[in-house]
Amino acid sequence: MKKLPESSSSLKNPGSSSNDYSDVPMKHDNNALRSALVVFSSVGLIAGCTSPDHHADAIPEKVDTASAYSAEFAQIQKTAHSDLGKSIVNDSQITEQEILELRSAFEDCMAQNGFPGTDVDSLDGALLIPDHGGPMENVDLTQKRCEAETDWGDIQFLFNKITDNPENIPIEELMARCLRRHGAVSEDYTSEDYLAAEAEYHAYIMLPDDEKKEAAKHLNFISDDGPQILMDCQRHMSE
Repeated sequence: MKKLPESSSSLKNPGSSSNDYSDVPMKHDNNALRSALVVFSSVGLIAGCTSPDHHADAIPEKVDTASAYSAEFAQIQKTAHSDLGKSIVNDSQITEQEILELRSAFEDCMAQNGFPGTDVDSLDGALLIPDHGGPMENVDLTQKRCEAETDWGDIQFLFNKITDNPENIPIEELMARCLRRHGAVSEDYTSEDYLAAEAEYHAYIMLPDDEKKEAAKHLNFISDDGPQILMDCQRHMSE
């Protein structure tokens, strides 16, 4: 069985298309475009590459996430539709058990609306939807409806953001930390430096692979591995 590539054309309604993918099981990523033009909310850790020398960049063991994300919780508290969703965000905390309950509610909604067997195969929101012989638009509309009715879309996104970035640190600071930590830039590199180069970095990442080697020569990194470190910092969450 082939899998449909993960869509990135919509925040909560991935990949509308007039094509009929009725013979292809669909896998959607709800978060794909949430971070398309801004780098992923990341604590800047690359698996297997963390350095014990950069203590200043370490995240505290205990973080008051309710305060760090007070605005986000307040917004969802105002807009939540379901009783379950309201009860989850009422205390400005989201537990793993609560997110699992909400995942079940979303999957049940999909099943009740014509897509039984829908499976959120991980808590980051990737969906595996069995083939039900209809156009992709039907899947997208049902997914959007169920995300809204159950509050899965907003709460799951916030849960993952808190998990990956408990202090709600600005993206540019996370990226500066990551680039410093892994030797792509000098120790005095700041979030302002990242913001100044962000457009150039984004343009580089969007280039075809066969054009990256030449373009990398013009990026302001102190390490030959800088371009790869940049992409790793953007891809990886808190691994």
